[in-house]
Amino acid sequence: MDLKLRRPHALIEVDGESKYLDETLRSGRSLEDVLLREKQREDWIRGATGLSLARVGAAHIRTPEVLASRLASFGIRPAV
Repeated sequence: MDLKLRRPHALIEVDGESKYLDETLRSGRSLEDVLLREKQREDWIRGATGLSLARVGAAHIRTPEVLASRLASFGIRPAV
């Protein structure tokens, strides 16, 4: 996870598409394998921490308003 919010308690993962699309970054693993492992990792993190988790990409961090909208879609509304 890249960020942990204190209020509300939530985790944010900032992802680029290249770790999924670039074969060298996948280290010889298939796209399916990378996605399945990522899903298992997210499930483990949610279960182990009990925290909400939101994944954001470059399109979601263009402006504070766009990011707030993305986080709100996960029920995460950071305290100002």
